[in-house]
Amino acid sequence: MRRTVKVGGLTILRYAIYNFQLWLMLWFFDISTGLSDLGLIMTYYAAITLLPTMAVADLGIRSSIALFLFSMLSPNSAGIVASVFLIWVINLALPSIVAALLQPRDDSQ
Repeated sequence: MRRTVKVGGLTILRYAIYNFQLWLMLWFFDISTGLSDLGLIMTYYAAITLLPTMAVADLGIRSSIALFLFSMLSPNSAGIVASVFLIWVINLALPSIVAALLQPRDDSQ
């Protein structure tokens, strides 16, 4: 039971960090005006979680959903796509690249 509560707490913390990161990027690109936009960001993450995607098309689908939702806040589509792209790079691409570079090599062959 304690492990379940701990994992649940860490999951909520991770989700809160993702929400704050995207809100910060949207604020940086003048898309978001305040913390009241967090509800729309939560809707965005729910949509990308529930829609099945292939890794190749993942960034395009994320951008399309973001444009659909966040265009209600601002007509700045370049800023919306840049926000989603930077979050994708920070949270998915960069850790994958670093892990691939730090992987120990087997030179015994």
